[in-house]
Amino acid sequence: MQIRNVVKNIWPITKSDNIKPFDTDPIIDKPIYGMYHVFCVNKWVNLVKEQLGACTDSGLLHLTTKLFISCIYTTVGDIDKLKETLSQYDVDFEIVISLPLKENQFEFPALEYIHNLAQREEFYVYYFHTKGVSYTVQSTSKYPTSKFEHLKGCSEAWSKMMEYFIFYKHNVAINVLKQYDSYGCKYDDPIVPPYHYKYYAGNFWWSKSSYIKTLPAISDKEKLNRYWAENWLLLKADKIFSAFNTPTELYAVKIPRCVYIHRIKNFQDISKYISFLGGHYMFVISKLLKR
Repeated sequence: MQIRNVVKNIWPITKSDNIKPFDTDPIIDKPIYGMYHVFCVNKWVNLVKEQLGACTDSGLLHLTTKLFISCIYTTVGDIDKLKETLSQYDVDFEIVISLPLKENQFEFPALEYIHNLAQREEFYVYYFHTKGVSYTVQSTSKYPTSKFEHLKGCSEAWSKMMEYFIFYKHNVAINVLKQYDSYGCKYDDPIVPPYHYKYYAGNFWWSKSSYIKTLPAISDKEKLNRYWAENWLLLKADKIFSAFNTPTELYAVKIPRCVYIHRIKNFQDISKYISFLGGHYMFVISKLLKR
């Protein structure tokens, strides 16, 4: 691990922006669009229902002027199944991208659609995707844990954290965007030569068209690097708002709700918090020992 990473990992909860001043009913002065990237593999229908259920429960879907869908499908029947699933929710939706599965598409079609739309319209936009749907036993070796069920559990906990800040704290996001370029959680800025990345890890976020339209188009070369889908949003951001930050490797350590809402209500929460701390330091030590 680099020296700067060792320093960052001394404590698993790092400084973030204060959401309290923004946690009020917002004045909605622009349309609110959602951009949802759906990868139709494995148990994708279940995940779509879970995510849209959370979006509904939070009240965000009710405020959404239009939900745009980017779909990467494995069979043509996936598109019909997606339409059927979306029709169960009270939101105006449109599948604007539907592409067959092939190499190096990742989330780029969805991001390009937002970028093009920002050139001609004014809006706030939240972005999310079917995180974790592509995981298989065979793909586990690509991640910082060797156990498939553990990877799934960690990813689901991470997604719940992002849903909390992006869906349930949508009022904070809208108020923040009156002053900032972007809103999200788990901001990171790793140096991976030759790149110095800046992104919201997990790639759930809010932004606005007035900022997005200033971003450069994504080149064919950049599309070969799937991590560029996370890095793109903050390429020109001067005012980055991150509601919660942790250096913890969330692919390997499960983050409980009590950690990011900063509230411990019972002994079970204490136990989860201690487990999170232990998992964080065990992972950091294991990385150091491998050097």
